Amino acid sequence: MRIRMKLAIIAALMLLLTIPLLLVVSKIYERDNYHEQARNDIAKSWTGEQLILGPIVVVPYTRIYEKREFDKELDRYVTSQVKANEQLFVLPDTLTGKIDLRTEVRYRGIYKVPVYSSTISLDGEISNTKILELGQRKDVIAIGRPYLSIVVNDMRGIAESPALSWNSDTVDFMPGSQLKFQRSGIHAPLSSIDQDILNRYRFSASFTLRGMSSFRFVPVGNSSSVDITSSWPHPRFEGLYLPAHREISDSGFTASWQTSAFATNIAEKARECASGDCGQLMNNYLGVVLVDPVDVYLQAQRASKYGILFIGLTFTAFFLFEVLRKIAIHPIQYTLVGLALSVFYLLLVSLAEHISFVWAYSIATGACSGLLGFYMTCVLKSLKRGSVFAAAITGLYGILYVIIQEEDYAFSMGAGLIFITLSGVMFATRNIDWFQVSRHTFEEPEGETGT
Repeated sequence: MRIRMKLAIIAALMLLLTIPLLLVVSKIYERDNYHEQARNDIAKSWTGEQLILGPIVVVPYTRIYEKREFDKELDRYVTSQVKANEQLFVLPDTLTGKIDLRTEVRYRGIYKVPVYSSTISLDGEISNTKILELGQRKDVIAIGRPYLSIVVNDMRGIAESPALSWNSDTVDFMPGSQLKFQRSGIHAPLSSIDQDILNRYRFSASFTLRGMSSFRFVPVGNSSSVDITSSWPHPRFEGLYLPAHREISDSGFTASWQTSAFATNIAEKARECASGDCGQLMNNYLGVVLVDPVDVYLQAQRASKYGILFIGLTFTAFFLFEVLRKIAIHPIQYTLVGLALSVFYLLLVSLAEHISFVWAYSIATGACSGLLGFYMTCVLKSLKRGSVFAAAITGLYGILYVIIQEEDYAFSMGAGLIFITLSGVMFATRNIDWFQVSRHTFEEPEGETGT
């Protein structure tokens, strides 16, 4: 078989082997979807991811304004007075939040999901300046009873009655936030807010809240200080603000945030929300995700992206054996080796669902390398060459493991692997006269038995 024909067959085989490789990758994503379904099932019976916004004092009021419309019967514009029921959001001047997340792991079949029971304490001080300004407006004809509101994303997480201390009074919370843009939450009616004398009020709200996977908090104070502690040792901080201080250890983490009105522009976002546009206010959160440190499916997906590269490297090694050692390797043998390399990822995922990822990876590597080493010993009729091939495959899988563990440097390490491999091939073939090689056919396999 001439070299041009052999290269064409090898290229065709690589394209065909992408089919079983893609099937394996689709199976990995399918198992990952099952994991996501397990998370959703647990969320239905436990609670979902939580987001807290508040506390804010809400003042309902009625204003009157003139509305100019075209009257078709009169054939002219007419002006009428219209009443509108609106809400004034009064934000805390200072807000201190302390959140303690006590975590545990819930299982659904073979899948596990981190959940938590949290203790939340929100303390601060608020001024009635905005309420006094509201009372001086000529278009305001009535001011309703103020109430303190806290948005809770999933109310099922509140297992006990929340408590509110307003100055020296104790006020009971009631279900529902009483906010137009988000009804889920709690509120407490306030009766002791002056509407004619400037005053300041201290508040303290505390409650327990269950959640799953992540916790988010919107710092609504003009000056906010938030501390989150947890026994989960693998946090990922998210949102618009990263913690100013954090400590992470095997026993858990502590993180502290400090925000100001200049950084959050919270007053403007609250005004926009009162007018009906609450997107920016709800997205103005800080938070933490309880990360699974060994996400089997994520690491398997990263590994599978290098599948076609491994097949290409193996076929390159085979071709060099044929050229340098004058050993003919049949296309069927190429195909079987390529399939064995694809099966590695199925072994990896199936094992990693039950044992630790590093052990699953080691077992899958040993099984595939041993199988390929045995097969190549028979194909090349040399124990030495078969052992070298098995060792090379093991080394490649070892490099791949390092790559998928180093998330931040995976791309650089993958590019480096390709460059080193290409350099090795160019070095090994630097003295080959390809014109002479292309004029000869490959010989049949040698009859030697090496050790």
